[in-house]
Amino acid sequence: GRTKEAVDVYHLICRKGVTLLDESCYKEFANVLCRDDDSSSEEEEELLVDLIKRGFVPCTQKLSEVLASMCRKRRWNQAEKLLDSVMEMEVYFDSFSCGLLMERYCRSGRLEKAMVLHEKIKKMKGSLDVNAYNAVLGRLMMREREMVEEAVGVFEYMKEMDAVNSKSFVIMIHGLCRVKEMKKAMRCHDEMLKLGLKPVLVTYKRLISCFK
Repeated sequence: GRTKEAVDVYHLICRKGVTLLDESCYKEFANVLCRDDDSSSEEEEELLVDLIKRGFVPCTQKLSEVLASMCRKRRWNQAEKLLDSVMEMEVYFDSFSCGLLMERYCRSGRLEKAMVLHEKIKKMKGSLDVNAYNAVLGRLMMREREMVEEAVGVFEYMKEMDAVNSKSFVIMIHGLCRVKEMKKAMRCHDEMLKLGLKPVLVTYKRLISCFK
């Protein structure tokens, strides 16, 4: 009920052309609109995006919770709109909530969107969950040869941010073998062993078959 009252007051202020001297009120209003329950209306979500675009960014934790909630409920359009508005202000969500959208982009074949999100996160020195990054690597390695270099770039950033696991290396080795980049595949294999990570049997078979 109180949120509805706050929305009505905000609309009244806007209609009368009134500007609040204490700008913290706008930020507090944005925090109020950050609700991750089913009672949040489309109007409230649009107001939240509008406030963010005006520079009144609410608590990052609350934003991340709202984004994660939208993703869990498969409200992808609303989640993308919220993500884009926040990224424009160079504010970073947590890795989990961003990762949900990244995996969504990969599953739906929207690799360009995934790479745009990666570049924005990279610019802010942020990172994603390793599973989200692995989803990107897998998709890139399934594309044409020119996308392999994109995958190598993402992989290097993953290592820089300490966001790799055995699966990350396996994806890279298999992809590099597919395009006959055997030296790079072997370097990747050796680096994997140095980190104490063990390839699966099928990876060894793939490497051996490429040298035949």
